[in-house]
Amino acid sequence: MKLLLTGASGFIGRNLLLKIPKEWDVIATYHESRDFTHFVTEKALNNVREVQVDLQNESETRRKLRESFDCTIHLAANTDMALSSRNPQTDLLLNVMTLLNTVKATKTKDLIFMSSGAVYDGCKGLVSPNVSLNPSFPYAISKLICEHYVSFFKKKGLIDRYVILRFFGAYGPYEAPTKFFSKLVKAFYLEKSPEFVVIGDGNNLIDAMYIEDATEGILSVLRSDVRDVTVDFTSGKPLTINELVGKIAKMFGQKKVKVRHKGQPVEYNNFYASGKHMETLYGFKPTTPLEVGIWKLAKWLEKKHA
Repeated sequence: MKLLLTGASGFIGRNLLLKIPKEWDVIATYHESRDFTHFVTEKALNNVREVQVDLQNESETRRKLRESFDCTIHLAANTDMALSSRNPQTDLLLNVMTLLNTVKATKTKDLIFMSSGAVYDGCKGLVSPNVSLNPSFPYAISKLICEHYVSFFKKKGLIDRYVILRFFGAYGPYEAPTKFFSKLVKAFYLEKSPEFVVIGDGNNLIDAMYIEDATEGILSVLRSDVRDVTVDFTSGKPLTINELVGKIAKMFGQKKVKVRHKGQPVEYNNFYASGKHMETLYGFKPTTPLEVGIWKLAKWLEKKHA
């Protein structure tokens, strides 16, 4: 297997590289990360070749990635939801142009595109790839545009096959310290704080799996021959933000936490999805309970801050 992994220096990318079979030949792209090369060396990922490239730049991408691959996993994207609303043009470049330039520069058999559950923006209740979509959130719009381009690539013969994964999120080692789960663990485990600030009323939904489950889910897709599908990639166990805060506080012995609500969240999810389709097609089902995953993240963060 010759694999191209874009956005490899990010949260999902690093964890995925640790799980990819060592006999696979992996080209891993990164852009601005200062420690990615050290990460690859430190983890003895001898099957991985790092390529620093700005995927927004068409000529640079073509020059550095003009190769053939059995599969491309496209993770490169904007990960800052606030930036999406503040600067939709940058969001569009980071999400859409990186995909377009990657596909145009390379020849790949299979494309696995990491989309987002955010495409269901504006929906309520249980959703699936069969529902009608009309998002108004810039990040969701750009991700949905990418999905349409993936279909276009297949139609024009630029790729042979595809899988679109509408990912609802993950938590765990190597996630940005600004991410919600890390902030919760830091507050209640590392700092023993008696209070926590939630943006908005906290009744919006969140559904994230532990990162080891997420990487196993992606590998289950890679190992399978099921292609040309759009699938919800989720644990199927949504909680409100308020419920999640309460659960994690309780895990760390914080029984009387004062939760202060302020402002408005960048995105507000009233929808949730089932993981049954992913289980049916790829035999994948998350197995890490929230209590186990959170403690793993806590111990990782504790070691990191020691």
